[in-house]
Amino acid sequence: MPAEPLPPPGSSLGRPYDRTEALDDLRALGRQLSHQVSTGTGAGATELDATLSVMRAVHDRITAELGHRPAPAPAPRTAWDRAHARKPPARRIAGQAVLVHPDGDRFVLLDMAHRPCRRLPGGHAAPDEPPHRAARRLVGAQLGLSLPITGTDLALVDYAAADPAKDAREGYNFVFVRQLTRNQADLARPLQDAGPDLRGFDWVTPKDLSSVCEGYHVRRVTKALSWFTDGVSAPLLAAGVPAE
Repeated sequence: MPAEPLPPPGSSLGRPYDRTEALDDLRALGRQLSHQVSTGTGAGATELDATLSVMRAVHDRITAELGHRPAPAPAPRTAWDRAHARKPPARRIAGQAVLVHPDGDRFVLLDMAHRPCRRLPGGHAAPDEPPHRAARRLVGAQLGLSLPITGTDLALVDYAAADPAKDAREGYNFVFVRQLTRNQADLARPLQDAGPDLRGFDWVTPKDLSSVCEGYHVRRVTKALSWFTDGVSAPLLAAGVPAE
Protein backbone atom coordinates (compact mmCIF):
# COMPACT_ATOMS: atom_id res chain seq x y z
CA MET A 1 0.00 0.00 0.00
CA PRO A 2 1.29 3.52 -0.72
CA ALA A 3 2.37 5.52 2.33
CA GLU A 4 -0.27 7.85 3.70
CA PRO A 5 0.65 11.46 2.76
CA LEU A 6 1.85 13.70 5.57
CA PRO A 7 -0.52 16.49 6.62
CA PRO A 8 0.47 19.93 5.32
CA PRO A 9 2.33 22.21 7.77
CA GLY A 10 -0.12 24.14 9.93
CA SER A 11 -2.87 21.52 9.71
CA SER A 12 -2.82 20.90 13.49
CA LEU A 13 -4.64 24.22 13.98
CA GLY A 14 -7.80 22.72 12.50
CA ARG A 15 -7.95 19.79 14.94
CA PRO A 16 -8.30 19.34 18.72
CA TYR A 17 -5.06 20.14 20.52
CA ASP A 18 -2.48 17.37 20.75
CA ARG A 19 0.91 18.40 22.10
CA THR A 20 2.98 15.91 20.08
CA GLU A 21 1.14 16.75 16.89
CA ALA A 22 1.50 20.50 17.51
CA LEU A 23 5.26 20.24 18.15
CA ASP A 24 5.70 18.08 15.03
CA ASP A 25 3.71 20.68 13.12
CA LEU A 26 5.95 23.49 14.42
CA ARG A 27 9.05 21.58 13.33
CA ALA A 28 7.51 20.95 9.89
CA LEU A 29 6.84 24.67 9.56
CA GLY A 30 10.44 25.37 10.52
CA ARG A 31 11.63 23.03 7.76
CA GLN A 32 9.27 24.71 5.30
CA LEU A 33 10.61 28.12 6.31
CA SER A 34 14.20 26.91 5.91
CA HIS A 35 13.35 25.65 2.43
CA GLN A 36 11.67 28.93 1.51
CA VAL A 37 14.71 31.01 2.44
CA SER A 38 17.10 28.71 0.56
CA THR A 39 18.63 29.96 -2.64
CA GLY A 40 16.54 29.37 -5.75
CA THR A 41 13.12 28.76 -4.24
CA GLY A 42 11.77 32.15 -5.33
CA ALA A 43 9.81 32.66 -2.11
CA GLY A 44 9.03 36.32 -1.53
CA ALA A 45 8.03 38.37 1.49
CA THR A 46 4.37 37.34 1.15
CA GLU A 47 5.15 33.61 1.31
CA LEU A 48 7.59 34.06 4.20
CA ASP A 49 5.10 36.18 6.14
CA ALA A 50 2.37 33.56 5.61
CA THR A 51 4.57 30.76 6.97
CA LEU A 52 5.67 32.90 9.92
CA SER A 53 2.07 33.78 10.75
CA VAL A 54 1.09 30.10 10.89
CA MET A 55 4.19 29.34 13.00
CA ARG A 56 3.17 32.04 15.44
CA ALA A 57 -0.38 30.65 15.65
CA VAL A 58 0.92 27.14 16.42
CA HIS A 59 3.45 28.59 18.88
CA ASP A 60 0.73 30.59 20.68
CA ARG A 61 -1.46 27.50 20.94
CA ILE A 62 1.35 25.45 22.48
CA THR A 63 2.30 28.12 25.00
CA ALA A 64 -1.36 28.60 25.93
CA GLU A 65 -1.70 24.90 26.69
CA LEU A 66 1.58 24.86 28.63
CA GLY A 67 0.17 27.66 30.75
CA HIS A 68 -2.98 25.58 31.40
CA ARG A 69 -5.21 28.25 29.98
CA PRO A 70 -7.38 28.11 26.90
CA ALA A 71 -6.05 29.66 23.72
CA PRO A 72 -7.80 32.93 22.93
CA ALA A 73 -10.71 32.61 20.55
CA PRO A 74 -10.20 34.21 17.14
CA ALA A 75 -11.47 37.77 17.02
CA PRO A 76 -14.61 38.24 14.92
CA ARG A 77 -13.89 39.40 11.40
CA THR A 78 -14.64 43.04 10.72
CA ALA A 79 -14.12 45.41 7.82
CA TRP A 80 -10.76 46.28 9.39
CA ASP A 81 -9.78 42.60 9.48
CA ARG A 82 -10.59 42.15 5.81
CA ALA A 83 -8.56 45.21 4.88
CA HIS A 84 -5.76 43.92 7.10
CA ALA A 85 -5.78 40.61 5.22
CA ARG A 86 -5.60 42.36 1.86
CA LYS A 87 -2.75 44.65 2.96
CA PRO A 88 -0.80 43.17 5.90
CA PRO A 89 1.11 45.59 8.15
CA ALA A 90 4.79 46.08 7.47
CA ARG A 91 6.98 43.84 9.59
CA ARG A 92 10.71 44.08 10.02
CA ILE A 93 12.71 41.09 8.74
CA ALA A 94 16.37 40.76 9.70
CA GLY A 95 19.11 38.32 8.79
CA GLN A 96 21.75 37.86 11.50
CA ALA A 97 24.83 35.65 11.55
CA VAL A 98 26.55 33.84 14.41
CA LEU A 99 30.08 33.56 13.00
CA VAL A 100 31.97 30.89 14.96
CA HIS A 101 35.75 30.98 15.25
CA PRO A 102 37.66 28.04 13.68
CA ASP A 103 38.53 26.83 17.19
CA GLY A 104 34.78 26.70 17.99
CA ASP A 105 35.14 28.49 21.33
CA ARG A 106 34.05 32.04 20.45
CA PHE A 107 32.09 34.08 17.92
CA VAL A 108 31.89 37.60 16.47
CA LEU A 109 29.91 40.45 18.01
CA LEU A 110 29.92 43.96 16.56
CA ASP A 111 30.67 47.10 18.60
CA MET A 112 28.18 49.76 17.46
CA ALA A 113 28.49 53.39 18.51
CA HIS A 114 24.73 53.92 19.00
CA ARG A 115 24.08 50.71 20.96
CA PRO A 116 24.95 50.05 24.62
CA CYS A 117 25.41 46.33 23.92
CA ARG A 118 27.21 44.26 21.30
CA ARG A 119 25.17 42.82 18.42
CA LEU A 120 25.40 40.05 15.85
CA PRO A 121 26.62 40.81 12.33
CA GLY A 122 23.82 41.31 9.81
CA GLY A 123 20.73 43.48 10.01
CA HIS A 124 17.53 44.50 8.26
CA ALA A 125 16.64 42.98 4.91
CA ALA A 126 15.85 45.30 2.00
CA PRO A 127 12.41 45.04 0.32
CA ASP A 128 12.04 41.70 -1.50
CA GLU A 129 15.40 40.53 -0.12
CA PRO A 130 15.34 37.07 1.56
CA PRO A 131 16.90 37.10 5.04
CA HIS A 132 19.78 34.76 4.18
CA ARG A 133 20.83 37.11 1.37
CA ALA A 134 20.51 40.09 3.71
CA ALA A 135 22.83 38.37 6.20
CA ARG A 136 25.25 37.53 3.38
CA ARG A 137 25.24 41.11 2.04
CA LEU A 138 25.60 42.80 5.43
CA VAL A 139 28.35 40.49 6.70
CA GLY A 140 30.26 41.43 3.56
CA ALA A 141 29.67 45.14 4.14
CA GLN A 142 30.51 44.97 7.87
CA LEU A 143 33.44 42.55 7.96
CA GLY A 144 34.63 42.19 4.36
CA LEU A 145 33.78 38.47 4.28
CA SER A 146 32.06 36.78 1.35
CA LEU A 147 30.21 33.89 2.99
CA PRO A 148 27.79 31.51 1.19
CA ILE A 149 25.06 31.81 3.83
CA THR A 150 22.02 29.75 2.76
CA GLY A 151 18.82 28.39 4.25
CA THR A 152 20.65 25.29 5.48
CA ASP A 153 22.53 27.54 7.94
CA LEU A 154 19.27 28.73 9.54
CA ALA A 155 19.34 27.95 13.28
CA LEU A 156 16.13 29.68 14.38
CA VAL A 157 13.67 32.52 13.90
CA ASP A 158 13.17 34.89 16.84
CA TYR A 159 9.93 36.90 16.87
CA ALA A 160 10.10 40.37 18.44
CA ALA A 161 6.98 42.32 19.39
CA ALA A 162 6.81 46.04 18.71
CA ASP A 163 8.40 48.24 21.38
CA PRO A 164 7.16 51.84 21.07
CA ALA A 165 9.53 52.97 23.83
CA LYS A 166 12.48 51.99 21.61
CA ASP A 167 10.74 52.92 18.36
CA ALA A 168 11.09 49.26 17.33
CA ARG A 169 8.66 47.64 14.91
CA GLU A 170 7.32 44.11 15.19
CA GLY A 171 9.58 41.76 13.32
CA TYR A 172 11.31 38.45 12.80
CA ASN A 173 15.03 37.81 13.20
CA PHE A 174 16.41 34.94 11.09
CA VAL A 175 19.57 33.71 12.79
CA PHE A 176 22.12 31.75 10.73
CA VAL A 177 25.26 30.03 12.01
CA ARG A 178 28.49 29.45 10.09
CA GLN A 179 31.92 28.40 11.30
CA LEU A 180 34.68 30.43 9.70
CA THR A 181 37.84 28.99 8.23
CA ARG A 182 41.09 30.22 9.75
CA ASN A 183 41.75 32.34 6.69
CA GLN A 184 38.31 33.96 6.94
CA ALA A 185 38.80 34.68 10.64
CA ASP A 186 42.15 36.34 9.88
CA LEU A 187 40.64 38.43 7.06
CA ALA A 188 37.68 39.79 9.05
CA ARG A 189 37.95 43.58 9.36
CA PRO A 190 35.39 46.28 10.25
CA LEU A 191 34.73 48.22 7.04
CA GLN A 192 33.88 51.87 6.47
CA ASP A 193 31.17 50.70 4.02
CA ALA A 194 29.10 49.70 7.06
CA GLY A 195 28.92 53.35 8.16
CA PRO A 196 30.46 55.36 11.00
CA ASP A 197 28.48 53.54 13.73
CA LEU A 198 30.57 50.37 13.37
CA ARG A 199 33.52 50.87 15.69
CA GLY A 200 34.91 47.33 15.58
CA PHE A 201 34.18 43.77 16.63
CA ASP A 202 35.14 41.34 19.37
CA TRP A 203 35.53 37.58 19.65
CA VAL A 204 33.24 36.67 22.55
CA THR A 205 32.92 33.37 24.41
CA PRO A 206 29.51 32.02 25.47
CA LYS A 207 30.31 32.53 29.16
CA ASP A 208 30.99 36.25 28.56
CA LEU A 209 27.86 36.82 26.50
CA SER A 210 25.67 38.03 29.36
CA SER A 211 28.16 40.80 30.21
CA VAL A 212 27.99 42.40 26.74
CA CYS A 213 24.42 41.68 25.51
CA GLU A 214 20.83 42.20 26.64
CA GLY A 215 18.92 39.21 27.97
CA TYR A 216 16.86 38.48 24.86
CA HIS A 217 20.03 38.60 22.75
CA VAL A 218 21.81 36.22 25.13
CA ARG A 219 18.96 33.73 24.82
CA ARG A 220 18.85 34.08 21.02
CA VAL A 221 22.57 33.47 20.55
CA THR A 222 22.66 30.64 23.11
CA LYS A 223 19.86 28.77 21.31
CA ALA A 224 21.55 29.28 17.93
CA LEU A 225 24.83 27.89 19.30
CA SER A 226 22.98 24.89 20.79
CA TRP A 227 21.61 24.13 17.34
CA PHE A 228 25.10 24.39 15.85
CA THR A 229 27.00 22.38 18.46
CA ASP A 230 24.44 19.86 19.72
CA GLY A 231 21.71 19.80 17.08
CA VAL A 232 19.16 21.03 19.63
CA SER A 233 16.41 22.62 17.54
CA ALA A 234 14.22 25.55 18.59
CA PRO A 235 12.79 26.75 15.26
CA LEU A 236 10.64 29.58 16.62
CA LEU A 237 11.42 31.83 19.58
CA ALA A 238 9.69 34.87 21.02
CA ALA A 239 12.16 37.29 22.64
CA GLY A 240 14.61 34.40 22.85
CA VAL A 241 12.23 31.97 24.59
CA PRO A 242 11.28 28.72 22.75
CA ALA A 243 7.80 27.28 22.52
CA GLU A 244 8.60 24.49 24.93
